[in-house]
Amino acid sequence: TPLLCLCVWGSATSTPLLCLCLCGGAEGLTLGAGRVVVTGASGGTGQSIVRGFRDAGYAVQEIDIEDRGVTVGDYKQLDLRDGDGLNDAFAGACGVVHFGSHPGDGHLSTSAAWDNFMTAGFNVFQAARNCGIRRVAWASSIEV
Repeated sequence: TPLLCLCVWGSATSTPLLCLCLCGGAEGLTLGAGRVVVTGASGGTGQSIVRGFRDAGYAVQEIDIEDRGVTVGDYKQLDLRDGDGLNDAFAGACGVVHFGSHPGDGHLSTSAAWDNFMTAGFNVFQAARNCGIRRVAWASSIEV
């Protein structure tokens, strides 16, 4: 049973650009309870995801590679290739929304694109597993 569905609409459309549903079971999520980690939180879609979860009553740990000048509280600057850092950031969270990658890889070398999508993505899923997080939502690459 979906307990939280978050939809993001564009300003000029009546259809959602993105919908995320975190589903729960017997030990599932409760609306407004717990902390959700959002990677790519500084991006356009990431900002909307953070706002949606906060509006639903969740505490949100924002993660992005962008330097906002702070690394405490709700925001943490973190490179997703840093598996140890992800383990620390994910500890105690009930879910992860992974939107942290370059929006396209045309400007990246093959090895940089691999690190961006594969190494970082693997680290996100591994950290979620290490921390006992059973709910991960992620975006596929537009390059697929």
